[in-house]
Amino acid sequence: MRCLSYAVVIVMAAVATGQGGSWPGIEALPSSPSTDPAVQHEDANSSSSYAINQSTVPVEDQQLPGGVQPVVDIWEATIGSGIEEFRGYRHESSATEWILGDGDQFGMFSFIFGTAFHRRGIANGFATGFQWHLFAGPAHVDVPPRVYDFLLGYQNRDWIGTFGYDISAMVSASSDFEGSARDGIRFPSHAVGYLRLASNLELVFGVDYIDREDVRILPVGGLILRPTDAIRLQLVFPRPRIDLALNQTHRLYVSGELGGGEWAIRRDISLVNDLFTYSDLRIAIGLEGTEATDVSGFEIAWIFNRQIQFLVGPGNAELDDTVMLRFVRSH
Repeated sequence: MRCLSYAVVIVMAAVATGQGGSWPGIEALPSSPSTDPAVQHEDANSSSSYAINQSTVPVEDQQLPGGVQPVVDIWEATIGSGIEEFRGYRHESSATEWILGDGDQFGMFSFIFGTAFHRRGIANGFATGFQWHLFAGPAHVDVPPRVYDFLLGYQNRDWIGTFGYDISAMVSASSDFEGSARDGIRFPSHAVGYLRLASNLELVFGVDYIDREDVRILPVGGLILRPTDAIRLQLVFPRPRIDLALNQTHRLYVSGELGGGEWAIRRDISLVNDLFTYSDLRIAIGLEGTEATDVSGFEIAWIFNRQIQFLVGPGNAELDDTVMLRFVRSH
């Protein structure tokens, strides 16, 4: 039964992380969006003459499942100024991640099938997610070879006049499910607001409840600026990001974030139920482009300030810096 379960998960990974088509060709940047806040979201995406995946059918005429409109501008896939559709603080994504490491230098390979946030075009409701993590090391302590995350969340986001908000509440069951998973039940959530101060400037404020042993809660605050058509500055803690558009369909970015996770496990040697926490900080550089209704990208990240901690047994350690490779698709 366990082998069958692994086979199903591997098939899900291939489906969830496959690109499903090539990115469109290079196009010139669209003209400057209107500076009138009342029409800015409409003007930002008025250019839609190119075709997706080299199709001869115009983008605006393509028929997609569920009535979802195709992404016709790379800026549609971000929160903040100059977009037609408000995405909020977090939105749904899938990813394949590889944190390099073995031996005493902990490594991890992850399949992210969902994050329990909403796709574009959905303002509120429930969402689910599943994540599968394979561990490499550390050799000096007994941890299971794999752990899982099952997620159920409710999200409500909207933009009203000059004010936007994103509220999310979630329950996460994170464990190897070999012993008691009770300590792996967490309730991460966030409440974040946006206030448009000018046509290219927004104030961001709120809280992000991580609900981990190492980090319980983080403030959210900063500014989102669009100084030019091609540059977007998301100067927001704890998820800063800088975007540089290469054309209407591709952009480079540099981002930062708090990484890691927490799982209830059963220690292999002592057979004690414990709570295992892995944490790190990440600075990534990536390239992403539009693909039908999604935005797909590849990034390389420097992983530093790495730590592993246990609530009950021994084995706490600080780890060396390493590198992460990630293919991610934002929905």
